[in-house]
Amino acid sequence: MAAPTAVRPARTSRWLAHHGPDHLERCTVVAGRHVCRRCLVLYPAALLTAVLVAVLAPGTPGTVAVALMWLLPVPAVVDWTLEHLGLVRWSPRRQVAVTLLAAPALGIALAAHADRPFTPTAAVPMAFWTLVCLTAAMAGAERRDPDDWRVRHEATETARSERLKEFAGRN
Repeated sequence: MAAPTAVRPARTSRWLAHHGPDHLERCTVVAGRHVCRRCLVLYPAALLTAVLVAVLAPGTPGTVAVALMWLLPVPAVVDWTLEHLGLVRWSPRRQVAVTLLAAPALGIALAAHADRPFTPTAAVPMAFWTLVCLTAAMAGAERRDPDDWRVRHEATETARSERLKEFAGRN
């Protein structure tokens, strides 16, 4: 009787994956390495949008572009907030869909920054949505475990340090 062939699991090293081992379900495996699913969708779509905007509509963003920077991230921010507050479960399909919708807003902002670095028309919406998501993440962390944040912080920082050492090739 022939021995069963072993299935090669994905390497534990991560590339563009800031998720620890306890959240690798949020990653996809590309060439045997974990890649953050949101990053895999967000950055290429945003860069493609930035190039298209820079080529087709260079200069300061117009009224429509500014409106898109404010409106397109709304579904992703709502999804992020509800998930971090524990009101909905994480869904890879929903994450990809809302990220694809939000990515052009980041691309428009990148194109605007390439033309005029830190122009308020692009910086303000991006900073606002970042602040909303940060607030939701902090509120969610406090809601999940209000009394033990120091222990979680130390464990998270230790894990982050270990991942950085792994990434640098040192153990």
